[in-house]
Formats: sequence, C-alpha cells, structure tokens
Amino acid sequence: MDIDLLTSKVNQAQFRMDDWLRERGYTCSTFWFGAIDIHPKHIGFWIRVKTDAEKQTIEQDAQILPALRDCFRTVGYPAEAIAELGFAVQSDETVDRVFNGNWYHAIK
Repeated sequence: MDIDLLTSKVNQAQFRMDDWLRERGYTCSTFWFGAIDIHPKHIGFWIRVKTDAEKQTIEQDAQILPALRDCFRTVGYPAEAIAELGFAVQSDETVDRVFNGNWYHAIK
C-alpha cells in the first residue's frame, strides 16, 4: 500500500480513536510513530493522560483495545497488521516523575 495512503488511514483511525475516547469520557490525547513504510504493523499509539489514576482507569477498560482496533478496520487499514498494532497508555505524572518530563525517553 502506498505510504501516503497508509499515513492517511492512520490519521483517520486516530481521529476515530480520539472521538471514541472522548465519548467514553476520557480526557486524553493520542500520538503515534512507527515505520509503516517498512510494514503497516510497525506502529505504536500512545494515549496520553494527566494522572496515574486516569492511566489505570483506561488500562482496566476491557473495551478499549477492541474499539481502537476497530477504528483501524473501519478506515480500511491492512487487516494483517491490525492485530499487531501497539497501544500504550502513559500519564504526565509518570513521565514527570520517572523521566523528568521527557516524553521521548518515556516512549523510547
């Protein structure tokens, strides 16, 4: 799949993810990086929240992972890659405490 088309699909899925998370009442943002030019499965998404308590709540929500993967299915992301996409939740509190506020080091 063309890298521009793949990037477009990732961005569309991200908008859907953000909407779904907001509808569930989560106050968060998302960001991603990866090597989708190598293979569509090489991507990681982070859900960024303010507090460790919010992080724990999201991590315990059994509906999140299936819903996030569905966002990719809906936009036509390559099916063989969806099961291998990476998702993580991280809080500003943890990044401040453990990584001196450096998100680069937190996700590395």
